[in-house]
Amino acid sequence: MSSMSAYWWLLLPLIILPIMWLRQKRESSLRQSLATAKFLAAASPHMVQVWRWQAWLLLILRCLLLLIAIAYLASIFMRWRGDTVLIASGSDSAWVEQQINASKMQDAKRMSFCANISCDIQSTQILYWLEQHQSWWKESARLLVLGDANQIRLNAQSPQLAQALEVKVRPPSNANKQEKTKPADHYIALHSDRAAAWQHMFTAFAAAGRADHNYVWQQAPDAQTELVIWDSTQAVPQNWKTNSKAHLWWLSSSAGIVNDQATEEKHPGLQSLADGKTFIKQFKTAESRYWLMQSGSDWPISLNDRQNAKKLFEAWQVMSLKVQDYPATSFTLPASKNAIPLQQQENTRDVLLVLLLCIFALERILTHVGRR
Repeated sequence: MSSMSAYWWLLLPLIILPIMWLRQKRESSLRQSLATAKFLAAASPHMVQVWRWQAWLLLILRCLLLLIAIAYLASIFMRWRGDTVLIASGSDSAWVEQQINASKMQDAKRMSFCANISCDIQSTQILYWLEQHQSWWKESARLLVLGDANQIRLNAQSPQLAQALEVKVRPPSNANKQEKTKPADHYIALHSDRAAAWQHMFTAFAAAGRADHNYVWQQAPDAQTELVIWDSTQAVPQNWKTNSKAHLWWLSSSAGIVNDQATEEKHPGLQSLADGKTFIKQFKTAESRYWLMQSGSDWPISLNDRQNAKKLFEAWQVMSLKVQDYPATSFTLPASKNAIPLQQQENTRDVLLVLLLCIFALERILTHVGRR
């Protein structure tokens, strides 16, 4: 119910009305004669209110009825926000002020967005969020989005907004450019008597594949480990299983980690390696994938076997492929007259309407039964 206006909640004190109505002293029309009353001393009659479960239930239903009615009214409020500047958390303040002054939006309301609850908007997809919540703003409002290239993600399609949108992305600094050119670190936990041969194979990866990878070799896996290589006839110890967060394991057939819970998967990249005397079967569990080295495989691949090294490297890259971010660039979108505000995914308005009708029906039924 994030689209509710705060002003409608000022009607919450109306919930006191059902409580006051049921607390009023009402004289019951039911009279019962007691045969022993003539033996009692005369006394003036007085009223005593007795709360029954029907009264409590009726009170709860009427309070819920008012509460849901207020929530429903708040979910269909009129557009009320004006010009707004949406700023990515952690943006350079001097650059932000410069862009706001250039757009002549000094008097506009400012809102921050990030993934944490400390920001006004909890979202990393600000353009998609704006498209979903465009009913918050007047059609005449202007929207200005400011942030770095990695903080503003592009959607598959340009957002369709009823308001004019301007996105300004801060150009990367020299330090950021140098950081992007830095080779990516890949942490690999290795247990083998042929450690030098394995390292030579990854050198072949750099020659046959991409040379911008920096391989960090570990004696034991930890939270940073991406790949675990267990080239031993012994079983994998328990601490390797618990400490490793790797999504891919290279194992010998006697490692003892692939059990009945793992399902075999076909991988085209691995099947093409059979021609080079490298036989690998892939298994999958809920946590990780395992490449099981079959007996007779020529492991590790020699440094001169660049053809099979390239095939194995490409298969590994497919397994460890990460989601690619497509950072946005500065652009401007005029207001779209054909934009249709999309409904909230949680369908809050429909749920509230159904609850309102159900509780109203229960309240009427209970009131009618109580009168009888």
